[in-house]
Amino acid sequence: MVTAERQADEPSGFEVADVPERNRFELRRDGAVVGFATYRTDGNAVVVPHVETLPEHRGQGFANRLLDGLTEMLADDGRMIVPVCPFAAEYYRAHPEHRVVVRGG
Repeated sequence: MVTAERQADEPSGFEVADVPERNRFELRRDGAVVGFATYRTDGNAVVVPHVETLPEHRGQGFANRLLDGLTEMLADDGRMIVPVCPFAAEYYRAHPEHRVVVRGG
């Protein structure tokens, strides 16, 4: 079992966990992974090339929930995000309140 290094608080059985040994953030619902965002670090920034919701969980807003939690974690740590994934880039364009965390945002 993968142990999360850091987690964001999420309501209703959800958690966002940083899993550095897999280079990804995971959205878990009642302990089961429902989505993830892969990443690599670049200094104080986290580069996110891919965000995915598992097929059986798509269409429920889980990718947005994942990015909300990921953003909270990065802001708390004083880190930035570089959203390379088209979905993530669009998410941050649609959520200007998170731009303080986006490199170049």
